[in-house]
Amino acid sequence: MPTPTTPTMTTTTTKTMTRTTTTRTTTTIEAAIGIEFMSMRSQKTPGPPPSYTAGQNAVPSVVLVTAHLDGTVRLFSPSGELLISFAAGHEQSVTHLAISPTHEEPLIATGDAGGSIRVHKVNLRPRRKPTAKAEKSKRKQAFDERISQYLGSQVNVTVQLHHQVQLPPRSSGEASKLTALAIA
Repeated sequence: MPTPTTPTMTTTTTKTMTRTTTTRTTTTIEAAIGIEFMSMRSQKTPGPPPSYTAGQNAVPSVVLVTAHLDGTVRLFSPSGELLISFAAGHEQSVTHLAISPTHEEPLIATGDAGGSIRVHKVNLRPRRKPTAKAEKSKRKQAFDERISQYLGSQVNVTVQLHHQVQLPPRSSGEASKLTALAIA
């Protein structure tokens, strides 16, 4: 008589290896070669100095200006909001930063390793609210994105090249080295 076979159970254990990949986004921030405060309040305005609050439609009375070796200049509000970032237009590394001491004409001067000096004029003004007609037209066109008019900067910032100067070469023919920069 055949022997009855008992069913055997085989258990196979499979190890599953889970691999977790972490992607890091690295933002390289170059160290600033110069950090200065620039007063933006006009002395023509009577009364107390205007303050800056993120939700208000007001121009800050002071901004922080930073210059970097790569020629980038950044302006920040008192709350830390980046107002504008622009290239100063230098062909060599920026080594100096100077800010105008007056409120009347806010100027930023940058100097580079090759003796080039560039002066930029800064203009800050409150952002205008869109007109009712423009707002209605914008709403008809944009169905996907709804962005509050109160998000983002409430200030329009423009920077314009005002003047450029190149230091004359030394009598030996080598480039003059910029040792200090100031706006009087």
